[in-house]
Amino acid sequence: DVRERRPIWKHELRHHSGGDGRGDRRGAATARYETLTRGVRGWVDVGRYGCPLVGMGRPNDMCLALLFPGQGSQYVGMGRTLASAYPEAARAFEEADDVLGFSISKLAWEGPEDHLVLTKNAQPAMLVHSTAVYRVIQSRLGEVGLAAGHSLGEFSAHVAAGTLDFAAAVLTVRLRGQLMYAAGAERPGTMAAVIGLDDAAVVSVCERAEEEA
Repeated sequence: DVRERRPIWKHELRHHSGGDGRGDRRGAATARYETLTRGVRGWVDVGRYGCPLVGMGRPNDMCLALLFPGQGSQYVGMGRTLASAYPEAARAFEEADDVLGFSISKLAWEGPEDHLVLTKNAQPAMLVHSTAVYRVIQSRLGEVGLAAGHSLGEFSAHVAAGTLDFAAAVLTVRLRGQLMYAAGAERPGTMAAVIGLDDAAVVSVCERAEEEA
């Protein structure tokens, strides 16, 4: 199985913290992120399905792999029961609240849903929830060989693999979500899932949509 290797980080992120008393931590997270982008770069394997894979150990013929979800899996209340039962999960949400300067935990646990689903909020919320789950089960899993993620989930995979600092990842996906949100506001659109159609039907639908646009 031939795999193409490529660096995942190409640009630096600079975050300018405000004067709310939380700037030191956010600044430190940014410094660690910039060190990562300039120095030790993360690498991924892109398999035949284009799924980013992050090495966490020495893969063998029968190794355990983790797959992290992307945006769209969020729901109001996610992580609340987990955080109340496991201190390590609660700490993940607390750390994210501190880094972001607002309570992403409250938004994830209480909503409202129309705010949580916004890409600028959903992306960091999903990352935090995935990290919280991983921290809880980490010691119970044994050796993990690979981590992968769908879109946003790639960041969760890197956090789990230790190739990206959690605080830096939170800042990154928040910015990622903000940029995507702004682009969507500038050029409104939507997404659709194609299920069970053959290629000719998909082409026909796309051509009809283009004519009607």
